[in-house]
Amino acid sequence: MEQKKRLLNSLNREPVDRAPFICPGGMMSMVVTEIMDKCGSSWPEAHTDPTKMAALTLGANKLAGVENTGVPFCMTVEAEAMGAEITLGSKGSEPRITAYAMKTFADTGSLAPIHMDRGRAKTCIDAIKILKREAP
Repeated sequence: MEQKKRLLNSLNREPVDRAPFICPGGMMSMVVTEIMDKCGSSWPEAHTDPTKMAALTLGANKLAGVENTGVPFCMTVEAEAMGAEITLGSKGSEPRITAYAMKTFADTGSLAPIHMDRGRAKTCIDAIKILKREAP
């Protein structure tokens, strides 16, 4: 059974040949340094380059058998877009928030809107366009 069919059947409670092997993304990334080395794409560059981002999640799919292709590889994209300061981490660590965009819940009105046409949000959208063409 093809990966996409297996996943969709499983989500729709239809018969599958086996359970799909997926990783939701974010803080549960299956991207490890061995995959980075083998597919020629790594963090932190893959957090800001859509081609590298797509190559890295496709590497997890092809090399480790993870049946979904998911981006981003961290949970800081939205926080950064709303005004938080982050560090992109390194090959061995995910991005981290270094300064929050607000101090208290009362500060929610000061959060910047997320613009999908720039920054890492755009990187993710552009990577998804690549994955739509190239993912199994």
